[in-house]
Amino acid sequence: DSLNPMTATGVNLTWYDDIALSNVVATGTTYTSSITTEGTQYYYVTQSENGCESPESAIALIIQVCDPTVPTAFTPNGDGAHDDWEIPNLDVVFPNNIVRVYNRWGNLVFESNQGDYDGNRWDGTYNGDLLPVGSYYYIIEPNDGKSEAKTGTVSIILD
Repeated sequence: DSLNPMTATGVNLTWYDDIALSNVVATGTTYTSSITTEGTQYYYVTQSENGCESPESAIALIIQVCDPTVPTAFTPNGDGAHDDWEIPNLDVVFPNNIVRVYNRWGNLVFESNQGDYDGNRWDGTYNGDLLPVGSYYYIIEPNDGKSEAKTGTVSIILD
């Protein structure tokens, strides 16, 4: 994915990905990085005119993965929108996570495979049957040795 466009002003611009200016990655006013992993990558831009190259200007591209935002409801009604309980970035931020969902009596109605919630998200069912509209208690175990479990309620809503 090319998700990280950077622009510079001027003409005859050259983009490098090393301070030694030995590896040209693009020319022109725009460079779109394909870097998608968390961290910082530096790029260097120079301008050439009449055979002379200016000193480099550094541009830092910082990619930071945010903590997961846990939705409080979803609608497993088969309309193709919000039919399962999507928790964006959960597997990225906590690659060893386990998600458990309980009904109001404390019975376990869903448990994810460790580190693969996105591969089998909770779809509001238990043993193949759609659960009733209502609130369900969840525990998300990060299993990273430092983060606290995230707990709360998620509601099944049918519209």
